[in-house]
Amino acid sequence: MTFTTIKSELKTFANKKVDYMRSYIELQEKLKKEVAEGMKGSKQAQIELADLKSEGETYSQKTYDKIMSDIEQERTKQLEELKSEKNSVTADDVAELMLLESTKDISWEEFEEYLEKYKNKPLAIKKLGEIAQSHTDLSFFDYEKYNIKDRTEKLAEYLKKQAKTYHSEFLINGDNMLLVTAELSLEINETAIGRFFEENGL
Repeated sequence: MTFTTIKSELKTFANKKVDYMRSYIELQEKLKKEVAEGMKGSKQAQIELADLKSEGETYSQKTYDKIMSDIEQERTKQLEELKSEKNSVTADDVAELMLLESTKDISWEEFEEYLEKYKNKPLAIKKLGEIAQSHTDLSFFDYEKYNIKDRTEKLAEYLKKQAKTYHSEFLINGDNMLLVTAELSLEINETAIGRFFEENGL
């Protein structure tokens, strides 16, 4: 499981919820016509609508719970990897960073080499952020771009928010305006999620 896989799960979830919303409206129209023509009793029509709604809501709850669990597992996994032995700062790393800090002129190219070297070591990246602040040539350094811990937290929260929107706002209730809004937001949300992943180097 990766955040990219979860992104695909979210897309499937949103599309399926919209399908349920659309199916409910179509069934509602069909049953209204059948009741009006005496082909079906209103009680039977209500049961059929309730069954479809129940099916959709059960799907929504199960999928929402699974996605939320997947997000939490991936978040925990990534944060644990950052804490692992291979990502901890060694005495040699500290010495190298202290030497770099005392260097007067650091070129951006040279600084980038350190960023690449320490990209999976959050404490080293934090120190590089402090070094960048004290060197005017490096003041444009984007610490957030390299802060994997915060980025992971931010992404997990963002995906949870999207899942919650699809679960609690894409309602299967026969509201045509809500369906139109949900259909419009599908494309907007997909673009926004794609941009979020791109901006965070995922």
